[in-house]
Amino acid sequence: MKRYNLKFWRMRQGMTQAQLAAKLSISAGHYKAIENGVYNPSRKIIDKFCEQFNLGERDVEIVKTINELFKKGGK
Repeated sequence: MKRYNLKFWRMRQGMTQAQLAAKLSISAGHYKAIENGVYNPSRKIIDKFCEQFNLGERDVEIVKTINELFKKGGK
């Protein structure tokens, strides 16, 4: 499953995967794998992500829910 919530916040800020990976202090390849659902992010990475975008975990979950509803509702 893709992490649409991560992609949403990243793209909202106009950042590439490589730019965000640098901000999170991880490799671009590792971030890409997280965003694509290959790896689960660690607690540390989640915290850094929320800090980078000034988000609480609740904000991230809201976007995830919206994306899931959108996917179920069609294109």
